[in-house]
Amino acid sequence: MHGRKPPRHNPGSAGAVLGLRQNLAQFMLLVAVNALVGGTLGQERTVLPLLASQTFHLDLYTSALTYILAFGLSKAAMNYFAGTLSDRYGRKPVLVGMDRDGERVPRRQAKA
Repeated sequence: MHGRKPPRHNPGSAGAVLGLRQNLAQFMLLVAVNALVGGTLGQERTVLPLLASQTFHLDLYTSALTYILAFGLSKAAMNYFAGTLSDRYGRKPVLVGMDRDGERVPRRQAKA
């Protein structure tokens, strides 16, 4: 195997291009998304219990259960809403519309 180059596909072909160098942008995007998700989970597991105990006087079990319940209910409601709209208008327009609507949230939080 030494000295052999990995197979390349023609740009017009439907096959995937293999290798980190060829897919560096997608790989870096995956690394960034994983870092952000890890940071979010880390905050949820460290900051949320402190906030719950000091501000709202809840124990660890109650705060974790409340977080899971709130996340689950909101996700279920949004999945139902998105599914209903997807059946009516198609999947892509719904995903694009929700993505555009979601972009406004950080701007509103920054202004607050």
